Amino acid sequence: MTGRSRYFVSYIIQFQFHRALCQEAEIFDPNKRRLKPLHQCDIYKHTRAGNLFGRMLQMGSSRPWPDAMEVLTGQREMDASGLLDYFKPLSDWLQRENSRTNEPLDWLKGECGIR
Repeated sequence: MTGRSRYFVSYIIQFQFHRALCQEAEIFDPNKRRLKPLHQCDIYKHTRAGNLFGRMLQMGSSRPWPDAMEVLTGQREMDASGLLDYFKPLSDWLQRENSRTNEPLDWLKGECGIR
């Protein structure tokens, strides 16, 4: 994997980890509106989230990364849902604002140099 690829992959995984830890701390659940949105989650001093993160870190480099990811998230593959959940309030606002201002949501041919 190239340096640039690692950057993008790590960005997605950070949000996946953040989502899993916030769920473990019972601060965030995408199906429960009474809980905080993901962008407001702070796991500071949440023992369950810290213990889960510690279990993953204890593996070190002795196991393949999908094993470590499974310990933390319950899945062995990358998932962008953490990123989507984190930015959902912004996405919702943008949709409302674009609808309110009648902003076009696509590029017309020729405007962006595509012919």
